[in-house]
Amino acid sequence: MLRGVIFAGVLAALFAGTAGADEALRRQAANLFGEIKPSTAAASPQAELGRALFWDERASLDGKTACASCHFARDWGADRRQFSPDARGALTGDDGALTERQKAGLRSFVSTGCAGCHNGPRLGGTMLSKFGVVKDYWLETGSQKIDQGRFAITKKEEDRYVFRVPMLRNAAKTAPYFHDGSVETLERAVRVMASVQLGRTLEDATVAELVSFLDSLTGEIPSNYAPPGQNLQK
Repeated sequence: MLRGVIFAGVLAALFAGTAGADEALRRQAANLFGEIKPSTAAASPQAELGRALFWDERASLDGKTACASCHFARDWGADRRQFSPDARGALTGDDGALTERQKAGLRSFVSTGCAGCHNGPRLGGTMLSKFGVVKDYWLETGSQKIDQGRFAITKKEEDRYVFRVPMLRNAAKTAPYFHDGSVETLERAVRVMASVQLGRTLEDATVAELVSFLDSLTGEIPSNYAPPGQNLQK
């Protein structure tokens, strides 16, 4: 009888421990991922507009491709094909795929700390930050004139040497770099940022990988980047 009571107590303790671990896991998951709540705006004008655009082919390059051309309801909004054709007729697996070197650069971009400021769809452009967190920036850039950043406007000490974090889309095409154009090459700009923002000296291989990744962010100039009524001649 006693042995049965002991065994029952052990089982109760085990299940209690499991329940506690499950609850801890649930809380951790909730903190990390949150939850998707039912939308109350499904019938709103904005939702109806989005629905119309999702099936609209006119905004595509060939005038024949919509979001719904690949994302079918029968596939739960996904695409069962391994690669989907885009509006240029190419397969998505071949459009914008990173090389192994660029993938290594992306990993370094995240692990080194670059993504702490250069984040979001444009890889930057959404926040302000001090240029020269661990050392004065001009010691690395060789700038002839020291720019005070936002301090020149606000006169607040916390704004000294604070600038908007630039986006990195098309950065490989926009030399020279920094607010004063003091650095001529992207490779040198990467080294400067690692030094003055993160206090790190990067190995040559890492710099090359980062530059290769940044080069992958180069897109095409939109054809409508031209005077009204004209298209860009390519």
